[in-house]
Amino acid sequence: MAPQVGSVTDAAVQPWLQALRDLVPMPEKYRRFEVDRAGALALLGCRDLVLDALVAAGIPHTGSGDAVLFDYNDLANVALYSGSITSVPLAGQRMMIRYASAAPETWIAPRSWDVEWKLSCRNKQCPGGQWRVVLPTPEVFGGRVEELACDQESVTEDGVLTVTGSPAVRLTGRISTAGRHTPLKSAVARRLFDETLAELLDGRFRFQWMHPRLRIDRAAVEEIKIMDCTVCSLRMQRQALAEGLTVRTRRGRFLGVLDAEHSWLEVLDEDDVWKPVDPIFALLSIRHKRAQEGFVDFCAGSVPSRFLPWTVAAGEPLAEHRCPVGDGAWDNTFSGTAAKGNS
Repeated sequence: MAPQVGSVTDAAVQPWLQALRDLVPMPEKYRRFEVDRAGALALLGCRDLVLDALVAAGIPHTGSGDAVLFDYNDLANVALYSGSITSVPLAGQRMMIRYASAAPETWIAPRSWDVEWKLSCRNKQCPGGQWRVVLPTPEVFGGRVEELACDQESVTEDGVLTVTGSPAVRLTGRISTAGRHTPLKSAVARRLFDETLAELLDGRFRFQWMHPRLRIDRAAVEEIKIMDCTVCSLRMQRQALAEGLTVRTRRGRFLGVLDAEHSWLEVLDEDDVWKPVDPIFALLSIRHKRAQEGFVDFCAGSVPSRFLPWTVAAGEPLAEHRCPVGDGAWDNTFSGTAAKGNS
């Protein structure tokens, strides 16, 4: 049932409708209607009134009433721009970036984390199959794996853990991370950082969450002008190589109250030090007005001790699962993860 006029004009609804008007929907090729009404309400953290208004205003969906289904990324992106801190995506994003509001010396202070990573096949009837899990490499930034154990019988070789015959994998352990303050010396690299941040701030590209395979579909993201950390790092890599810089991309995780996947560009700077170039965290600090002075500059070359790196390029999988009754490789990142430490 469509909401009443009074409901649609309700002040609580208007920010959601504006976020929907600005939304770049997932392309049909990458849209997955898998979130039901209860899941949507929980993700958005909103009243039925708001969800009904979004449906009436045309948020992508299938079905109706209690049988309605939504795309997760479309819901999340509306939430990110709704201004509602009761939504899971926006509350989580604000929680992630709050470290930027602390004293600058805390950005690089060594930290230890108790980690738990759970991976499970999306197919609920999966009888087992094989997992290939790349292990983290905190030593890249001066940290170390203190211990990391797998609940399932496994074999580890060349930094890759293999599990056979299980539909799920659980890793637990303790990891130390370190940061460093290393501003960019390369004027070209700094210019690329500034230009990318400007494109995100002025709307030439819109920061949005997206389907993992869309991230590596260069033509699609360039056409619809959306960007996340993976798209950003791959795009900057192409630009930097064209400028003659030596660069690479890297996947990792941001550790804290929330444990979230992340990707960034690294530049071999004029002092022969590899340095992260990360306009996305700079953007989030500006959007949420949570950063100390100097944080944007910090994102251009320095390493926060909340970054846990992998020796995996942006867009490449951290874990793969071959399901014997499924439709191929499971190529998303770690799911259901948690990290606890001196955060």
